[in-house]
Amino acid sequence: MATRRTRTEVAAVAARVTARVSRLADFGDGTAVGGRVAMKVQPRAISDLAQGIPVTLVSATNGKSTAATMLTAALSSRGPVAFNAGGSNMREGAAMALAQTRRATCAVLEVDEMVLGPVARETSAGWVVLMNASREYTRGVSLQRTLAHWAETLADPGLGFTVVANADDPVIAELAMTVHPADRVVWVGGGMEWRHDAALCRRCESPVAWPDERRPDWACTGCGLARPQPDWFVEDGILHGPDGARAPLVMHLPGRWLTSNAAFAVATAVTMGVPVASAARAVATVSDVDGRYRAVDVEGRGVRLFLVKNPASWLEAVSLGGDAKVPIVLAMESFSFRDMTPGWDVDLSVLSGTRVVATGQRRLDVAVLLETAGIPHTVIDDPVEAILSMPSGPVHVIANYTAFKDLRRRLTT
Repeated sequence: MATRRTRTEVAAVAARVTARVSRLADFGDGTAVGGRVAMKVQPRAISDLAQGIPVTLVSATNGKSTAATMLTAALSSRGPVAFNAGGSNMREGAAMALAQTRRATCAVLEVDEMVLGPVARETSAGWVVLMNASREYTRGVSLQRTLAHWAETLADPGLGFTVVANADDPVIAELAMTVHPADRVVWVGGGMEWRHDAALCRRCESPVAWPDERRPDWACTGCGLARPQPDWFVEDGILHGPDGARAPLVMHLPGRWLTSNAAFAVATAVTMGVPVASAARAVATVSDVDGRYRAVDVEGRGVRLFLVKNPASWLEAVSLGGDAKVPIVLAMESFSFRDMTPGWDVDLSVLSGTRVVATGQRRLDVAVLLETAGIPHTVIDDPVEAILSMPSGPVHVIANYTAFKDLRRRLTT
């Protein structure tokens, strides 16, 4: 037993040293390679390092980094939190997060959709947050495969975690309704703008209907599956919870999805014993998520970066630009030949009246999308030059993964 403990501690030290060397050599933040080294030294590193601390896993197609960051802020008042802040959400990222914070009082781990089960088993997770599920074009994993994995994980009799689930997403709700006993599920009215991937009921394949497009209430037209009553919901800026719990949910960042992420974070934190008022205050302090949202001054322009990767995130990002009429830079670099596909799924007409520039290696593909939607725009080769072409004031940059990483580096160094 002593040998195993020693090996685990050596694995943790090796992970931290490897990550530091990676950063010093400018190879990256080292979270992935550090975690891989830890698991090479001790294959049971994750389970050993997580032993004795409460673990929460956060997974979703969109918003898991933001919700996990907010949850970490809410839990930090009770002591150090092991958290994979850099977004490395595979098993090696979990190992690195646990290795970095050896005196953690709890752990919040953002996990890729397809490693939810393995990490839940390795950490004996006490809570799992499931916010949304929609198709992606670049991961190489179908939505059906993801949902099958989640269903298998939720049905595992050896896992007794509490599920914090989105009542407004029929796909998530159907999965969470299979959890027994039912009191292991905490329902959050988390909203759902992109509804196309929930058009058919998973149980009977009948159409799912939203009688009022402005409201979240939904029901299957075949089997009667319907939206569960949420335990937590936001109304007029106030988060309401069980037993009369309530707190103002004040967000200082743009984007209606951030209120949803905050609701999940507060609901989970309260379930873990944090007072609702202190949890709500903590999530309101989050102003940056791995380079997203935080305004960066670029010669008088307050630039915020927004990452898009699928139809749901495209819809949220372009709706933000359309609502606020803030100038938009659509930056797309080469990453995958499927990168432009989500743009065809989303109605870009909301950008009408907004100043738009297409930039990056895929700028002409973006220009075709905009022209088809009837949106006047200009095309500029370089993303920074595109930003500088905008007037002083706020500028929103909507970027794919490659463009996001490159601009984050260029704008902050």
